[in-house]
Amino acid sequence: MTAHTALKHNLNTELWNNFSPSNRMEMARGIVAFLEAHNRLGEDIVKMLNLGSGVGITSSCLEKAHPFFHITDIDQIPYRNEVMHKRYLQNDISSLPFRDGSYDAVFSSYTFSYLGNDEQVMREWLRVLRPGGSAYFVFHAPHSAYLKTAREMISANMGKDFLKLIKHYPGDDYRGLYRWFCEKNFAWGMAFKEEQKFLSYAHEIQVCEHLVQVVAGTMFQSDQEIADFFKAQGAEDISVNILGLDFVARSCENMTESQMIAWFVAFRKGLK
Repeated sequence: MTAHTALKHNLNTELWNNFSPSNRMEMARGIVAFLEAHNRLGEDIVKMLNLGSGVGITSSCLEKAHPFFHITDIDQIPYRNEVMHKRYLQNDISSLPFRDGSYDAVFSSYTFSYLGNDEQVMREWLRVLRPGGSAYFVFHAPHSAYLKTAREMISANMGKDFLKLIKHYPGDDYRGLYRWFCEKNFAWGMAFKEEQKFLSYAHEIQVCEHLVQVVAGTMFQSDQEIADFFKAQGAEDISVNILGLDFVARSCENMTESQMIAWFVAFRKGLK
């Protein structure tokens, strides 16, 4: 079976498409709806820090879903004016350049999972959160549909092909790679019209390999483990939930693993 045939038969493309940037808005709405339903949001301006923000797509969506959010993004990627969120700082997210208690809220989507659930990093993140402030985190989960789909992508054996090919095109010279991809008649090559979109998919392949081979081994295994972790960090009013395939956050009792994309955690920093 060829690589593209394996993808066609094995990959849950409908599920994978749910993680594209165009669907970040659904996730933002689902998170905000949950927070509102549980009286965790008010009508005061919330100065929030998005840790490991990327270009800030999720921040823009959160601000649209809840206009009282005033979000600053921080990540290590270089600033690009035409694509970045309007408030962006390039910096190491494990050593923040802010005073204690600088923010009303902190948010991070998946980033902490890629840092191996490092307690020291979390202490640094919570340092800049004011006492009584809110924290909202999305974590990878070991039995989620997201991880299952990542494994399906890797099993199609396209990851190694991408990694080998990308090494032959240093810098920004990706046109030859894109032409090769289209000539091989892979489904995604026929669908993409711009090299940038193809490279985004190539990047997802690399992310999947890292997720399956490295991150999966350090994920939180249960809601109780998450609750205990944050209690040790001085958190209060901890709510551990499941983010479902419909991007709605629900309590763990009302969801099954097959319906799960990720953990969604909300809590308040203790006053002491």
